[in-house]
Amino acid sequence: DTGNLDVFHTSLIPFDRPVLLVLDEVGKQLGAHMAPVFARIMNDRIVFDRPLYPGSIVWGTSNGLGEGCGDVIKPHIASRMMRVNKATVTAVEFQAWGVNEGLDPALLSWTQMEPQIFGDYRDPSQNDNAFIFHPKHRPMGYACPRAVAKCNPLIVNRHMVSDNALRAGLAGMMGDVAARSLINHLNLGESLPRPADIFANPMGTPVPDNIAAQLHTVFNLVHAVQTQDNLCAAVQYVQRANRRELEAVLRNLASDAVALP
Repeated sequence: DTGNLDVFHTSLIPFDRPVLLVLDEVGKQLGAHMAPVFARIMNDRIVFDRPLYPGSIVWGTSNGLGEGCGDVIKPHIASRMMRVNKATVTAVEFQAWGVNEGLDPALLSWTQMEPQIFGDYRDPSQNDNAFIFHPKHRPMGYACPRAVAKCNPLIVNRHMVSDNALRAGLAGMMGDVAARSLINHLNLGESLPRPADIFANPMGTPVPDNIAAQLHTVFNLVHAVQTQDNLCAAVQYVQRANRRELEAVLRNLASDAVALP
């Protein structure tokens, strides 16, 4: 409209107001031929030849240097940046997010039974954790919050595929160690009491004996709760197990759930 040729990248950014500019995978760009462009954005707040509006914030995300993803930030560029290591997601955080996102309760209860899937390879105590990624053995498939969440469609539709197909799919998504563990957990869930029975008779429905089955049942309940009456019945049922960890799981997940009628 103006008769001028504009750079495509700058045409996407408003320069008349402060912006929050996020540069994804910035470590891969700062080590490549685009390094001068991205370094100028990060350090000087200038996109090609156009300065960002005063007060604009620029930040980037990148893999760690030890993860073998090709991320390189040269020292003379890094010396002008504030670099912050991100903490890994905890089981409690993932479960609260998963409940609100509608993840299958069997998948969520498994994350409670296998908390090592949230381990951080930077922690020396996790050197022998076979579930997660570690630079020393670099598995092709490994468990992490993103991979676990990606398994949800497989879990939801598990009754439509064979056991071999389910295991192959899970192993392809998050490695064989995590796949075998999750399948064992799924097999346990086939004999659990139904949430509908618990809501109807919280004091008379049998409580499983082992902790894994009890956790699986709690996540099934959280997934099925629709009303305050359902929640009250779930609390009564869980209290019969006389395990504080079960009550804590129910309390944490219920407090993050959408308000009930």
